[in-house]
This record gives sequence, structure tokens and C-alpha cells, in this order.
Amino acid sequence: MINTEFERCIYRSVVHNAALFLKEGVKILFRDKDFSKSSIDTDDFILAVSHIQMAMELAAKSYILYYKGLKYVVHNSQENLTIEELQQLYENNRLKVQDFDAVVKQLNGLGLNLTLSKSKRKMIESFQTYRNKLFHLTCNIDEHDLDSMRDTLLMYSINTVMFLLFDQYQNERPSEFMAQLTNWDYFNTLQHSMVYRDCMKEIANESGDTILVCPLCEDLAYSKEEEYCYICNFNGSHLGRTDCEECGGELSVIFDRGAHLNGHPNVYQGFCQECETKNAIYECPICGSTNHYYFDRSSPKCIEGKCICRENCSTS
Repeated sequence: MINTEFERCIYRSVVHNAALFLKEGVKILFRDKDFSKSSIDTDDFILAVSHIQMAMELAAKSYILYYKGLKYVVHNSQENLTIEELQQLYENNRLKVQDFDAVVKQLNGLGLNLTLSKSKRKMIESFQTYRNKLFHLTCNIDEHDLDSMRDTLLMYSINTVMFLLFDQYQNERPSEFMAQLTNWDYFNTLQHSMVYRDCMKEIANESGDTILVCPLCEDLAYSKEEEYCYICNFNGSHLGRTDCEECGGELSVIFDRGAHLNGHPNVYQGFCQECETKNAIYECPICGSTNHYYFDRSSPKCIEGKCICRENCSTS
């Protein structure tokens, strides 16, 4: 765990560099910003792998550094030195760090529910192999597999590399983090990638939140608790909520008080994030209760100019 300003300084530097490599790698994957038509060539794939794998190595080291401390990242020959001695080595450019394989082996032993699945481990090994071949020998890539490999590399970037980095950005949402990595114009295009959408839905489902349909991008990636979409970054915290009288969903209908419906000052367009039904929602300006404006039910309800709660109070 980080205990000194020196460790904190190194950590910030490592995270910054990892984000820099990840940003460049993801941008290379889709240079023309057209996810439906774009194909990647061998040169771009090689460059993307190099940048993203470098980001992975730095992200893994930053993760361990943050939770276990610098001594668990440095080479075995220096792990018994004091922080002061390590700082002196760093200042003299003599600090040595563990190789990537040794760092990855530590990721499952942190006691932080970080368990790399077998498929993720295999993916890490696969792209590490590509990188090693690029630097030491050559990388024989079948051009017919480039598009599928590009999608796999994007998945790797989000589900593994970004996951390790994002853990340190708890004040930001996953899609906000990706938007900042790629810039907002590119992020708007990135949302058209089915790989990106599937990855973000996986992250949303693993969050432990109640995941509903997003009213903006219409995908199943909206956190009810956080009022935030993992795919498009839509934030509905300013919107109203009420129960759905169609499907019975509890507080599943979201509505915008800033958009009046059909000229009625207290009627708004509502959208159920469970059954996806659109309903007009009336919100009583007196008691604040809500109901489906055109939904016929036998029990009395507030309507324009008539508040049930006020009537009940006046007769009691």
C-alpha cells in the first residue's frame, strides 16, 4: 500500500503513462472512426498491440503499487531495501522492476476480489506474445483475421487494461474514463462498436447495481443506483422517478420535469426502464405524488387542479 509521497509520485507517473499508451492504442484501432466499415491493416494492428500491451504492463504495476507498495514491484534484488534507499536508486536511474510475468502472478493475491478469469489470462498471454515477437523476432499475422483480432484487442483494452486503471479513478465512471482517454468526439463514435457496448454491459453487470434499459442509447447498461449509463455516459440523476403502472416495476419509470407534455404544465413524458413502455406522468404540484396520466384505475388520484392528499387532509 502507498505510504510515502515518493511512492505516490511514482504511482501517479505510472498511471499517467499507462493511460497515455492506452489512449494511443485505442485510437489506432479505428483511425477512420467508422466502426461499421473500417478494417485495420497489419501495421496499425502491430502499433496498437504495442501501445496497449505497454499500457497493460504499466496498469498491472500501478495496481500492485497502489495496494501493496513499491517493494512488491521492484526486482527481487532490491525488495529488502528501505524506501529511502529505493528512492536514491530511483533518482540515480538504477531502480529495477519485476518483469511482467512476475507482476501478473501477483494480481490474484491482493484480496480485493480481483480474479482474472481463465479467458482474461489467456488474452494477456496472447498479446504479451505478440509484443515479444514484435521486439525480438517477427509477428506473423494472417490478414484475414485482423478485424476479429482488432475486436479482441478492443475488448482486452476495456475489460482488462482499463479495468485495472479505472480502479484508481473512483471519482469517475467507466465510460467517463474511456471518453477522457479517447476525447469526446472519438468516444461518440466508439459507442457504435458492438464490442465496446458488450464490454461495457459486462462491466455494468459485474458492478452489483440494478441494471436497466438506458433511455438514451436504449441498451441494458443503466445503473439505477448510480443513475448512470455504462455505455453512453448518460446521467439521469436530475430526472424524476416513479413506479410503473403497466408492469409494476418499482421506481422503474424515469421522467424529465423540464419537458412538459402537450402543453400540460405538470405532465411529462415517462419511460419505463424495465418494460420500455412510454407513458405520460402527472406529478402533483401540491403533494408531489405521481401517476400515469392516461392510465385508468379505480383508486382516486391527483389530477390537474385537484389534489387527493389535500382533500383527504381537509376532510379529516
